[in-house]
This record gives sequence, C-alpha cells and structure tokens, in this order.
Amino acid sequence: MRSVLVLVLSTCLVVGTCCPLALAGPREITLIWPNVVTQELMHSGNYTVTVAGINDILYDYNLTVNLNAAVSLPPLVGLQNGAQQAETAAGSAASKLAARTLANDPCQQVANDLESLRKQSAALRDAIPPALKQLQQPSKDSSGKFSSIPLGDTLRALSSMPLAAELSKYDDGWTKLHRHIDLLAKGTDCGQEDAIGPLDKLETQVTKLSNPDPLAHKISVGAYLDRTRGGTISVYEKYNGSDTVQSPQKYTLEAAFSAITASGGFLLTELPARSYSSVNQPMTMGTTTTTQTVLGVSGSSHIRPGLAALFNFHDPFDWLLNQPNYGFAISAGPVFDVSNGMADTSKLGFFGGVSVHLWKYFYVTPGVHVGQFADFPQGFTHAGQVIPTNFGTLSPVQRYSARFGLTVTFKGFDFTKLLGSGSKNGGTNPTPTTASGSH
Repeated sequence: MRSVLVLVLSTCLVVGTCCPLALAGPREITLIWPNVVTQELMHSGNYTVTVAGINDILYDYNLTVNLNAAVSLPPLVGLQNGAQQAETAAGSAASKLAARTLANDPCQQVANDLESLRKQSAALRDAIPPALKQLQQPSKDSSGKFSSIPLGDTLRALSSMPLAAELSKYDDGWTKLHRHIDLLAKGTDCGQEDAIGPLDKLETQVTKLSNPDPLAHKISVGAYLDRTRGGTISVYEKYNGSDTVQSPQKYTLEAAFSAITASGGFLLTELPARSYSSVNQPMTMGTTTTTQTVLGVSGSSHIRPGLAALFNFHDPFDWLLNQPNYGFAISAGPVFDVSNGMADTSKLGFFGGVSVHLWKYFYVTPGVHVGQFADFPQGFTHAGQVIPTNFGTLSPVQRYSARFGLTVTFKGFDFTKLLGSGSKNGGTNPTPTTASGSH
C-alpha cells in the first residue's frame, strides 16, 4: 500500500511541474439580452463581462456584479449633448485656422473639414428631438413599470428617419478629417487638437448608434471572478431612471470547483489494534500433560477497517489535472476505530493524505493514519511468552504510532457555499469588492 502513496505523490510532483498553468490573460463572458442563462465558471481570473443585444437607443443600462451602479443619461440625450460639444469645439478650431494666412497652407483642407463637421454636428443635434418623438416610446403597464421595446424594432424605425442620414454624413466627415490630418507633414500643427477630443467622442457614439448589428449594442464591465465561489451578474434596464418590466435580469455564475468539502467513508489501515490476555497453553512433560499460562495476542492483522470523516482542501491551480470531474485535494480529519480489542486505547485517531476525486463526490486518499497503539506489556516481547505466577494485570504499553492508510470517502458538504460570491474588481491585484458598469 505504501507504493500507492509514493505513486500518487510522484505523479502530482511530475505533472504539476511539467504542466503549465492556464494563461492569466483576461477571459470573456458574453450574454445576450434578455435571455437568462447560467454561466459555469471554469477558471479564476480577470474577465470582461459583456451583455449584447441591449436597446441602448431608448434605454440606459447598468451591468453589475453584485453591486448597483449609478444611472447615466439615455443614449440619444447623451448623443445630443455630445453633438453640441463637438459643434462648439469644431467651430472654435475652424475660426482660429480661418484667421491664419491660408494661401498654399496645408492646413486649408483641415480648416474646411472642421467647418464641415461643425455644420454636421449642428444638423445631427437638431435631428435628435424629432427622432425621439417619432420613435415608439415605452409605456407603463398596470404595475407601473415601463415596457421593454426590443432593439430590432427601434433599429428598423430609426433607419427610415432623417437622423440616420445625419449619422452617416457625420461619419463621412470624420473620415475625411482624419485622412487629411494623416497627409500633413510630420510636425505640422494646424491647431485641431482642441477639437479632436469632442469630435472623437461623438464619432464613437455615432458609430455605435448607427450599427445595425444587435451584438454591437452592448455594455461591458471588467471583474475578477473566482471559479470556486460563483456569483451573480445583474443587468438593469431603465427608462427615465425607472426599471422596465425586464429589469433586472440576473445571470448566475455557477462555481465549477469547490475550495473545501467534507466527506465521510471508510478507512483501511496498517495500524494494528492489539489486545492481550492470559491463555492456558497445554504442555507435555514426558507422559504427563499440564497447562501453563502464556501471553495471548489478538488483533495483529496487517490491515483492518475503520471509519473516516475528512476535510478536503482542493487543488487551487488551473492546470490539466484539475477539472470539475477529477482532480487532487489535500485531505485530513478524524478517524474512528471500530475494532473490538480490549487494549483500552483511544478509538479516535487522525488521518491525512493526498486525495484523488472523481465527479467531486468520490475520494480515494492514500496517506498516514496516526493513532494510539497498544504495545506488548512491560517485560514481554512476543506472543506465547510464559506469564509468571502472580504476575498481576497485563497492562499494554500505550503509545502513538503512524502507519500507512487508505480511505474511500463520499462528499457530504461543500463549505464554499458559506463563503458567498467570488467577484472582485478587475486588475492585476484585485481586492475583494464587486465590479459594476453603466451605459
């Protein structure tokens, strides 16, 4: 049985050394609104959690991991504010360039582009209020909550409005400006830098709003997720600051691994449970048969059963031999002696070893059993020794001994359920708080 322990430990050492850990780069979880699904966490680490298919034209969204976030402006209102800022910035930059001597000036085209974008920003701003009036607006139901209009319905309605044409014109003007900036000689300063920030921000909003692909309308947040603890992702859809009938949608992150479990079962141990007694042994002397009292020993079997209750500390590493259906654990706990010996030793002992588990429910653990052992009484070294007359009580010498053991146990309780969720802020060294984001 010792060879089994050596084999298991050698395998852990060799494979653990040769098997690289999983890449520590960010992983992604993508969910589709409003479909509620359970996501199994197979790895711990930094994640980008994305919910796609949201109607970010009419509604504001909060994507959270166990923590609500502040409400931001609805998308079209935000676009209107962005267009106003872009118009002001482009007009200011264009005016400064117009004051320069522009004859054969390479900045002439940049000035023209900025003025064009100023006009397009103004036209885009003016097109938003009519679009808001024409788009189907959420209405309240009998419960007082706003309805949830699918993204596809809003995109189809928007595509036939003047706003769609203004979005396209602004996108073309932005492309021309950058093409002409790229043609400028290195080091040429046309004074356009003050306008680039607001124009770029507006372009981002325009690109997202005009994209007909539902998957491009999304909200994301970075979070550290623990595969042994799971968690919950909540998505809040709001209209004018109030939840819709679809809000909140909660997505369960199910822990695929356990950190600590308890299991109970059986022990096979090499630690003997001896008991000693006085035995009358026949003795022949010539033609006469008499008896003599000798030391009798029972319970000297090389293997015997017991009961075990173990705590299993599961392998925390993300590698090939640590999967939901099989893996390793460090196991330890009390064992109970079920022998019927009369040696008056403690029935309780300790066992520890390296477990191999299957399906997270079945554990085979070679290890060491530490328990109380009844050695020969003082003055005796082996069974069959003659007990002197009037010797008195046979009192074994009690001491603790460590012997090889093997347990077969079955999962009883997962202590991970007591630890709560396993979401943290994203980052290289995440702290144990939750992450959230809003759109």
